[in-house]
Amino acid sequence: LFDDTQVQNDACRKCDWGRSSWDVRNGWVTNLIYDLPVGKGRKFAGNANKVTQAVLGGWQAGGIVAFRSGPPIPIVISSDNANVGGFGIGLSQRPDVVSGTNPALPSGERTLGRWFNTDAFTLAAPYTFGSFHRNVLDGPGEKSFDFSLFKRFNFTESRYLEFRSEFFNLLNHPNFALPQSTYGVDGFGQIFAQQNDPRQIQFALKLYY
Repeated sequence: LFDDTQVQNDACRKCDWGRSSWDVRNGWVTNLIYDLPVGKGRKFAGNANKVTQAVLGGWQAGGIVAFRSGPPIPIVISSDNANVGGFGIGLSQRPDVVSGTNPALPSGERTLGRWFNTDAFTLAAPYTFGSFHRNVLDGPGEKSFDFSLFKRFNFTESRYLEFRSEFFNLLNHPNFALPQSTYGVDGFGQIFAQQNDPRQIQFALKLYY
């Protein structure tokens, strides 16, 4: 009901049985926080004087590591091949699959220029619906690593200054968007966009009182 994919054939709702467009099958996210064991009362430099404590003590490191599999690719055609009319009908009809071919490529053969087997698709006969099922192929997954480093300067027990340095997409790893998925359009099967931002670094001072 809330999917962005229209039904191809109103007389055959079961023909559109498939994954939701936002279905991500696997995901792992870990949030890490580590107080560095250096400075007053810690394992290393536990008897630090004020100068040493100001430089080495009170540091905290953190990170967020995320891995997710890719969402499905909505393969459609660009025209009303079945000649059924209707609003946005070209976004709901699908192509045929060439007999004996596999639309999916092994992971080692997927590239930005050819994410799936484009030779496996063909246009269905005129006035018919395509046989390819809905949301079968997987798009690119996601890998991300954010890192943070904090430093706390204590004035009293409840008042302190926090220096924050945050590194988003620390490894500058690109996560790519879904490939062009409209059969008959230039670039079919190719990836043209990156879905995440390049590495971003920010620094801040935060006063707690």
